[in-house]
Amino acid sequence: MARVMINGLWGFIDTTGKIVIPAKYKTVHGFAGGINEVAKDGDWGYIDNTGKEIPFPADCSLEFPHNVPYGYVKPDQEGRNFELLNIKRKGKWGYMNWSGQIAIDPQFDKPADFYNGIGAVCLNGKSGYINLQGNYILEPKYKETKKFNDNIGIVEGSS
Repeated sequence: MARVMINGLWGFIDTTGKIVIPAKYKTVHGFAGGINEVAKDGDWGYIDNTGKEIPFPADCSLEFPHNVPYGYVKPDQEGRNFELLNIKRKGKWGYMNWSGQIAIDPQFDKPADFYNGIGAVCLNGKSGYINLQGNYILEPKYKETKKFNDNIGIVEGSS
């Protein structure tokens, strides 16, 4: 799929030029893991690759960590995509599923990028690892944790 602008709004076309997602968004990004962050009427949200809009929990917002506005649903080594999307509530990060339901309650200082089902998170200034259900793999007690890759996590300093 490719982005296309029609009358000042963005949509998507397929390889034949056929419109597959109507041009109704002020801003769009590239698809990552089957989703795309879009802005419509000043509000950000997600759509899937069919154009279905994914609802947000009423008291949460979409914000982009690390100043990078896309790519948080990362495929694992087998090509599966995780169905968790970053959300923010009262300054804390959490995750929702594609139905708009909170999957992991917003509680983290920084959001996790999940690799092979494990994400590095920060809670009260300390880092650790969680799984896709929000359960701790390693309690947050480290100065820093790096992405968990090839079944190895790198941690720095403990308290």
